[in-house]
Amino acid sequence: MGWEGGSGSSMMWSSVASSSESECPSARSKHSATLLGGDIYLLGGRNGNLPLKDFWRYSLSENKWEQLHPSGDNPPCLQEHTAVVHKDCIYVFGGEVGFSAENEIPLWIYNVKNNQWRKFCSQRGANVPRGRRGHSALLYRGAMLIYGGYRDLKGSSNELWAFHFGKIYIIQYIHLDLVG
Repeated sequence: MGWEGGSGSSMMWSSVASSSESECPSARSKHSATLLGGDIYLLGGRNGNLPLKDFWRYSLSENKWEQLHPSGDNPPCLQEHTAVVHKDCIYVFGGEVGFSAENEIPLWIYNVKNNQWRKFCSQRGANVPRGRRGHSALLYRGAMLIYGGYRDLKGSSNELWAFHFGKIYIIQYIHLDLVG
């Protein structure tokens, strides 16, 4: 197995069967999947009407799933959240079911080496993005950028935020002049 890229007729889909001896995650939608090292990390989502908060790792080399039980401040049930990787950590933003406190930022950080979650806390009164789901996120020049999403009672958003990684985290709102 592996992905070599390619174009035209050399591209195709193939099924990846995991080891039959290992347990695996339930069927789901609205989850996140993130690649770090040789492992895929799967978090939360929804199985029908059931919100999920389980956390799994799939080893590409061993072809098997393992449910993780990290220590620390584990995220609640999340769906339509995003996750990006920076160094040895997975940063998970948004996706809370229901309403979050107005002064909280819905950002959790999973340290792979320590197998530990922590919730990011911002300075009191800081200008930070509020809870949302269905947004997009990516890594660009040492920052996690998040765009859009759906905010409860406020509807869809066109906000663009940058979370800068470093010893001191900086959260920045980027104003967009949208024409049309």
